[in-house]
Amino acid sequence: MAKVMISLPDTLLRELDAEASERGETRSGVIQQAVRRELGRPDPARFNATLARARAALAGTGSFDAAGFIRQTRDARADRAL
Repeated sequence: MAKVMISLPDTLLRELDAEASERGETRSGVIQQAVRRELGRPDPARFNATLARARAALAGTGSFDAAGFIRQTRDARADRAL
């Protein structure tokens, strides 16, 4: 396992140590979990682009029955598959 050296403000290090102590873990363990959690989050730019596409696709539809919309979308896909 690789070792790295990082710089943290003293206050953040104290918070990290307190959290590690509360969890019964090491500093490294808490940092590993935080990095894994952070890397698992979607890229904000990609998320915003996807949201914008969804909003554009639904623009002008007004209020609608969600189940009806799903059926319509599913049927359109089935028609294209034929």
